[in-house]
Amino acid sequence: MKHLRITYAIVCLAWLTCACQDNTKFHQYHPVKQTGWHSIDNLTFHLPSKMDCGEYDLQVGIRHTEKYAYQDIWLEMTCASDSTTFIKDTLHLYLATKNGEWSGKGIGGLIQSVHTQTTPFLVSASEQGSVIHVTHLMEDSTLHGIHDIGIQLSLRH
Repeated sequence: MKHLRITYAIVCLAWLTCACQDNTKFHQYHPVKQTGWHSIDNLTFHLPSKMDCGEYDLQVGIRHTEKYAYQDIWLEMTCASDSTTFIKDTLHLYLATKNGEWSGKGIGGLIQSVHTQTTPFLVSASEQGSVIHVTHLMEDSTLHGIHDIGIQLSLRH
């Protein structure tokens, strides 16, 4: 019985140690105007100047209400550094299933979904301290029901 308790304690300690390791180097949400997200509105994320160079896993988080009228959203992400380097990417994210059920989870009328991109997000020395601009590419010039947009960058192994 004593051997079982020691084994259990070691397993719990190992699990807690692994759970505490976080490779997230950037995580931030920006609110969208309550009057709606206009297609000319950029949400700007400032990456830290001391961010490690390398490949990152990119996750885009979207918080919305049931007032959002579509099952998907098209986003344009532009990464700009101090130099003239621009990297553009278009993302097509699904917020609801074909049956109209929201994919995300939430309480109190706010639904959050997180979308992990399969291609790595590269940070080079020239992109340290860069900014990422996010705009929507939907046909409607103003989107209602989008509450926040977030970006998370985690160092890839």
